[in-house]
Amino acid sequence: MAEIIFQRRKIPTVVSDPNPLIILLILSLLQSCWTQVINRAPHFVPQIGDMSQFSLSEDTPVGTPVYHLKGVDPENGPLRYSISGQYFSVDSLTGVVTLAKTLDREEQSALEVIISITDEGIANTEPNTISLRRVIPVKDVNDNPPIFHNRPYIVNISEATTVGTEIEVNPKITVTDRDEGENARIRVTCSTKEKGSDSEACATFRVDTDM
Repeated sequence: MAEIIFQRRKIPTVVSDPNPLIILLILSLLQSCWTQVINRAPHFVPQIGDMSQFSLSEDTPVGTPVYHLKGVDPENGPLRYSISGQYFSVDSLTGVVTLAKTLDREEQSALEVIISITDEGIANTEPNTISLRRVIPVKDVNDNPPIFHNRPYIVNISEATTVGTEIEVNPKITVTDRDEGENARIRVTCSTKEKGSDSEACATFRVDTDM
């Protein structure tokens, strides 16, 4: 019988001296990783600091502080605030927003602005700026009187007209109000308190308002 003999041999390993340039490159990369700083972006405080639920009455006086922008910086650094448009100004350090121009809901029922916060760059990083678009409703106040159109109104009526008959007025009585909602509801009456009014006419006719 043939005999098979296994012989274990130790394979020599040859290690050469590393290239100094490679060592320097590796050390440079490691140092870059160790010293890399990430400047995280700031953000507005939801609901209470980002104008998302903000509206303004049209009779607010110019110069009134109306809102306080609030932001948070993950690195606890200082923030600077800004707001676009001509209706508001903002203190860049405190975030206090002030009305800068008179409002008129009948001319502009909503204001569109861009609010922004900017942090300070750290360790040679660039500053981060976060911006939000906001549409601010302008709330109505009852500041417009109703207006009669196409005056005067002329009525021709026969003395034989029976009580309860609807009388045609030419031109048709038209009244408008530039306000909105409850402030724009109109009720037309015949009043004897106005100068030159005819008390007998007011007692004779009834005005039905459909407005």
